[in-house]
Amino acid sequence: MKKNKSLRAAAILLALTLITTSIISGTFANYVTKGEGNGTARTAKWGIKIAVTGDELFDNQYTGTDNAVTVSSQANPVDKVVAPGTQTKEGKGLHIVVNGTAETSFSLAVSMTGLQDVYLEKGKNYDDYTKFKEENGSLVPDGTFTFSDADYYPVKYTLTDRKTNTKVVDAGSLTQVQTTLNALTRNYAPGSSVDIDYMLTWAWEFNGTTNADGTFTLTQKKDTVLGAAANGASITGAHTTIAYTLSVTATQID
Repeated sequence: MKKNKSLRAAAILLALTLITTSIISGTFANYVTKGEGNGTARTAKWGIKIAVTGDELFDNQYTGTDNAVTVSSQANPVDKVVAPGTQTKEGKGLHIVVNGTAETSFSLAVSMTGLQDVYLEKGKNYDDYTKFKEENGSLVPDGTFTFSDADYYPVKYTLTDRKTNTKVVDAGSLTQVQTTLNALTRNYAPGSSVDIDYMLTWAWEFNGTTNADGTFTLTQKKDTVLGAAANGASITGAHTTIAYTLSVTATQID
C-alpha cells in the first residue's frame, strides 16, 4: 500500500516537472543581429541624336527659269559646280540636326575646318577676259583691271534656323558661317536637352546687265576671271574651289 502511494507521488511529480519544463521553455530568448542588403540600377539614358546631310548643298547641273539646264559639269567623273545664276536647289542644303536629352553631362563639339572659298583677291592686276585680241596667232585678253576695296566673294551663304525660320547668318563667305557653327560648342549638364536644326544654303547672283555704254561691269569682269581660272588659266589671286569639313560630336564628360 505504501509502495503504491510512493509510485503515485512519483508519477505526479514527473507530470508536474514536464508541465513546468514546457512552460519555461516557451519563455527563453536570445540576442540576434542580422544585416540584409539589395539594390537595383539601370543604365543612364543617352538620347542624343545627330544627323548631318551635306551632299545636297551643291550639284553637277542647274536649271534656269524655263526649267532648261543652264549649267552642267562636263568633267569625268562629274564634279559638283557653282556658277553665276546658280544656287542651292529648293529644299536642299547642308542640314544639321542635333536633338535629344541625356542623363549624363555631355559636350557638344561643332567644328568647321579646311575652308576654301570662291573669291578674287583685291589689289591684283587681272587680265580682262571679257574681251580678246589676236597676238602672234593666239587670242589673248585685251586689257587689264584691278580693284582695291575688298576681296570679291561672289557666293553668298545663308544659315537658317529651321525651328524659327530665321536667318542666323546671311554671309558673304564661309568664314562667317564657320564662326557661327563653331560657337555651338558647349557643355551640357545632366538632364539637359539640345535642339538644333540648321540649314546652310548658297547663291551666286547672276549679273547679266552691262553698263549703259555697252561695256562690261566690274562684277562681270570679276566673274569671268574666276571662270577662266577654273578653265585652267593661271591667275594669281583667283580661287575657284569651295571646300570644308564639318564635324558634330556629342560626348559624355565627367
